[in-house]
Amino acid sequence: FPKEVVEDLRNVSEDGIEAACTAAEEILFALGNETVGETINKDSKALLFVLTFLVKGRSREIEAKNMLDSQGIGERVTLAIIESYNRVSAKYAIVLKNNQTLSKVHFKKLDWRFQVTLASRSFLSQTEPRVLTKLYLGRK
Repeated sequence: FPKEVVEDLRNVSEDGIEAACTAAEEILFALGNETVGETINKDSKALLFVLTFLVKGRSREIEAKNMLDSQGIGERVTLAIIESYNRVSAKYAIVLKNNQTLSKVHFKKLDWRFQVTLASRSFLSQTEPRVLTKLYLGRK
């Protein structure tokens, strides 16, 4: 995890972790239906990052717990994140899968050439090497 996320998770109060988890879960479930127009606080952003990371990585509960413990995050905060992960993982994985537009695009063809300009009228001994590429993408 990035340093900022780990610091934010370490600074989450043990009393406020449940509210932050609930807010993060509401934001995740709102993403499937509509855009979120409200400001997101630091604790919820950190939790959103962690939950998204765990869901994308398809982590098991014990793996997620070990990752969070290795970052020095408090045990009560870790348990609250794991509980939240267990609640949202199935639904959020479907939302992520449906919103991945790049997964439907794939490499089709690549044209390339090596081009060197040896000289111009003003500079007789100038060389200008370039590699030019053109990438073609297609739909699955």
